[in-house]
Amino acid sequence: MHRVADGEIAEALVWHLWQHHLPEQRPLKLTDGRQLWVHCTGDFNEDSGPDYKNACLAFGPGKKVIGDVEIHVRSQDWLRHGHEQNSRYNRVALHVVMWHEDGDSPVLKQNGQYLPTLVLSDNLGDCFDRLQRRYERSHEEAVRPRTYPCRSSVERASETELRSLLCALGWKRFTMKAEMMRARMDRVAPEQVLYERLMGAAGYAKNRDAFLDLSQRVPLALVREAVSGLSGKNRILWIQAMLFGTAGLLPSQNENLYEVEQGRQDAYVTELESMWRVLSDNFRVRPKRETEWQFFRLRPFNFPTVRLAGMSYLVSFACDGPLDAGFLHLITSRKPDDDATILLRALGKGLDDLCTTDRSDYWTSHTAMRGRLGRERLHLIGNERRREMIVNVLLPYLYALALNGVSNVPKNLIQSMYEVHPRLSENAVLRNVYSVIFSKQEQARKVIDSAQLQQGVLNIDEQTCYRKDCGRCVLSGGLQIRANGGLSGPD
Repeated sequence: MHRVADGEIAEALVWHLWQHHLPEQRPLKLTDGRQLWVHCTGDFNEDSGPDYKNACLAFGPGKKVIGDVEIHVRSQDWLRHGHEQNSRYNRVALHVVMWHEDGDSPVLKQNGQYLPTLVLSDNLGDCFDRLQRRYERSHEEAVRPRTYPCRSSVERASETELRSLLCALGWKRFTMKAEMMRARMDRVAPEQVLYERLMGAAGYAKNRDAFLDLSQRVPLALVREAVSGLSGKNRILWIQAMLFGTAGLLPSQNENLYEVEQGRQDAYVTELESMWRVLSDNFRVRPKRETEWQFFRLRPFNFPTVRLAGMSYLVSFACDGPLDAGFLHLITSRKPDDDATILLRALGKGLDDLCTTDRSDYWTSHTAMRGRLGRERLHLIGNERRREMIVNVLLPYLYALALNGVSNVPKNLIQSMYEVHPRLSENAVLRNVYSVIFSKQEQARKVIDSAQLQQGVLNIDEQTCYRKDCGRCVLSGGLQIRANGGLSGPD
């Protein structure tokens, strides 16, 4: 077994060896004597929790399993980091370490299950020193400036050609969203589809799936039944109790999250707990676990607690009639001289009204169920998030309705509204792609001046950059096709 001083390697090196240097086409040996086949090492997790998500593994003669992977330098680090007491690590299927001492105890998860361990130093087919030098060289190369194939294609193309291609890719992304909503409408009511998508958008990238799952556990029909006969602030409180309780975010469901001492809760929290006991006794809902929510590396006002409270106002509106009624009315009752820009502004105003919070709401000055912030704000769903809801949810939803023929909303009008929507705030994905295809950020901001063009850039990332598949780059290939007279824009 290869040995080096503990201080000479870092966990990042073990990540690298796990991803890139496992022996191919042969099983690995676990500390318990079983064999392991690694079909997929998983996706690196940049947030809290296990290091890799959704790895595909097979133990011994067993079938393939999907699970998480936690990586350490030494096997004792599992206990040293407290993972045996953290339910977030119960989905871990494999513990990968560089070193393992003969006397180390078996690794157990918080739920008491045994966790198999793979020791890389016993399974590497090359000497450790050589692998370490190779890693250091690759790391140095990774931080050097690179020239990507797409940049030279962009530099050769005219601004008109580039914008035309991005416009087509942005429209393709839009229609794909509309088709997904249309397919979902075959299973649930259209307004439920809108509710689910708006909830997902409220969760941002880190909590999108958790919000979407919550909206399916607590559908609009169930909310209406639960708050039947209620109105105003009282109805909002009952909706918040149902959302927070089903989310598993009440202190009684997880006191460690908020560190609330028994008997010292705020009056609001006490009331919510009482309401949830009534709701859970009368309605069959299966609460989520708090470990399914991400708070790590989020600004406090982006916490899922704040977003859930903000969405309770939109849900309350849906208790008085179809959730989409107001948006459809804005479009169908338009005046002859109302162009796409005017209608887009009206749509934004309608969404703003639905998300406006009561000034006395607990969450205007809190981000968790204890303590108080120094400043308050009226909108719990921020202006930029509402703009993204229009681009990513409302407009594709209206287009899906038009495709289904259930509304008299003209498809070309929705397309025009999408095309004139100003660009949204930049996110990390956009900035990363800009740095690849443009030599200067100023050039990116000059060319990418609409939401549709931004969506085209995101399309490129999903199809090419995210997979690091430069050989089949949709940007370089698309510009080449256009140069030869092909690939038309949206029609």
